[in-house]
Amino acid sequence: MGGDVGLENKKYERRVNSTKGKKEVSFEERLLKEKAMRKVSKDDVIFVSVSNICSMFWCQRQMIFKLKNGELQAYKSYLLNKESHGNLTIKEINNLLEKEKKRLKSKGLCQPMDIEMMGTLILTGEDKLDRGCFREMFSKENYPTLDCSFKWKRYEILASPDGITDQFCYEFKSVSNQRLIHYIKPIAISQANLYSYLFQRQAIRVQLYLEDLHKVLTFEEKTNPSTAAGVLITMDRLLKGELAPSPPKDWKCRICRFDCEMKK
Repeated sequence: MGGDVGLENKKYERRVNSTKGKKEVSFEERLLKEKAMRKVSKDDVIFVSVSNICSMFWCQRQMIFKLKNGELQAYKSYLLNKESHGNLTIKEINNLLEKEKKRLKSKGLCQPMDIEMMGTLILTGEDKLDRGCFREMFSKENYPTLDCSFKWKRYEILASPDGITDQFCYEFKSVSNQRLIHYIKPIAISQANLYSYLFQRQAIRVQLYLEDLHKVLTFEEKTNPSTAAGVLITMDRLLKGELAPSPPKDWKCRICRFDCEMKK
């Protein structure tokens, strides 16, 4: 969902700027005014995404970095959601999802591409991000979904599940090799659990695509509200400095594209 949200944000920025005449809108200034209105410090992070929050299960330092540097993007998504459908009740969310479900069914978008065919098509890809988007497009299961913002304490939490049904929220991730399942699975499970907690679903469904085996692993669990609430509390304490981030394993730092920036 991340790419779709980014594209919609860019369209939203162009639309806002085109309606303001000569003076372009500064989203940075709007964010500062929003924080002042909410009586929080300009340095406090209050607009966050579920995907960035759950990166704490990979590295808590990286989560802090992502939340701080991703706040403007999360704020733009919050504004887009607010303009598109405002603050929705669960009943209103369900009604919109039912409409999206009918739209997907009318277009025949209900089954993923055969996994072996999809694996063959992506073998020549060089860009990992592009390959990941390609896999997600053709191998994940298709369910209706909706981008929403949820209020929790002082935070606005952007939730963009890969799918939402009456029973569960769905999350799909690609894993480069099976040795990383131990590290990626907790992130995906936590993400789906937090989505289901926010959207008030009873269960989660997670799928991991193993690149080296061209195989999909599926995990299903009941939603755990206490675990979801615990994740949010941990995020809150880490951002406020009440809790020191746990150091990651050395090998994670060696492959981390944020590592140098986080140590500045």
